[in-house]
Amino acid sequence: MPRVTENRLFRLLHLARRPTPWWLALILIILAIPLVQILGALLAGFVLYGLGVRSIGGIQRLTVPGSLFSLIASLFTFGLPLFLLWIWVRWYEKRPFWALGFEWRRGVWRKLLFGLLIGLVAALISGYAAYALGLVRVLGGLSQPFSAALLLAFLVQLLSYVIQSSAEEIEIRGWLFPLLGRHFGVLTGLLLQALVFLFIHSLNEALSPLYLLFTLVFGVFAGLYVLYEGSLWGICALHTMYNFVQFILFLEWMRLRPIADPNILDIVTIPVWLIGIVILGFLLSRRRRTLRGG
Repeated sequence: MPRVTENRLFRLLHLARRPTPWWLALILIILAIPLVQILGALLAGFVLYGLGVRSIGGIQRLTVPGSLFSLIASLFTFGLPLFLLWIWVRWYEKRPFWALGFEWRRGVWRKLLFGLLIGLVAALISGYAAYALGLVRVLGGLSQPFSAALLLAFLVQLLSYVIQSSAEEIEIRGWLFPLLGRHFGVLTGLLLQALVFLFIHSLNEALSPLYLLFTLVFGVFAGLYVLYEGSLWGICALHTMYNFVQFILFLEWMRLRPIADPNILDIVTIPVWLIGIVILGFLLSRRRRTLRGG
């Protein structure tokens, strides 16, 4: 496992004149951000009500208006906490927001494309595996034929998931993880950020133990991913594509329906992320040996 000084993402923490204490960061992530998300969701509800939407569940997500409504919901629910984090980083820590893992350096496009590819492959594996194992059923084909309007709705929904997925990665892996790693060391910080990621997702609804295991495993994988890459470009792209394919293409358009556990598409990817953890752990160990001169 690399040291803090060996990782670019962690070294960027030195740009902060006043780094947030680790305990305060935990309080803000565990308590403040969920409360702000609730406030954002309420504000989104008021805005959507003013636009004539009477039920969030009734939004037709694969229409252009419905996709725009989803985008508004994401902007308030996930964008508001991210905006407040930007204010905190800029005015309390006194460091630029890009220092959370968004340096524009050579290789950014490669990181984005590779992240999109990994997210796509993982999502496709989840859909195929769940279908092959009889864990999902198909409700009579596509919800609607492909068209220019559907493509536009896809693009707007993709933007919505960019906001949602990137917000989680910025808050947990870009901001909290380096603060924890700086105080406790990289390995302990890696485990703590994964546990925080698990805790935040456990607040959503009554979830099965297997889904909680998936969340923990993915949190460890994502932490190792940003350690290896030294930025958030790749993991944000991966997380976005993975969620978009599952929720929009599989569940909304292709009409896959879980038979038992509603989160089965995530659960069946646990082996994928475990393999990723092994590969990333090996690559990080080899890199550390190289830096030490063999």
